[in-house]
Amino acid sequence: MTHIELNVDGMTCGGCSGRLNRVLRAREGIAAAEADHAAHRVVVDYDPAHIDEAQICQAITDAGFEVRSG
Repeated sequence: MTHIELNVDGMTCGGCSGRLNRVLRAREGIAAAEADHAAHRVVVDYDPAHIDEAQICQAITDAGFEVRSG
C-alpha cells in the first residue's frame, strides 16, 4: 500500500469532501481516502499495482476539483 497526501482546491464544504471521498473510494485500487475541506487536503492509501498517483489526480480533477503542488 502506498500513502499520499495531496493539496486540493475547490472543496468549500463538507458536501464537497464527502463527494470526493465517494469518488475516490469507488476507484479500484484505492483502499482509503479522507478529504478535509477545511485543510484543502486529501489523504489516499492505494495499491500501485492497480492505480497510480496520476490516475488519482485525474479522478480528483474529473470530480471538479484541482490538485495543486506543494
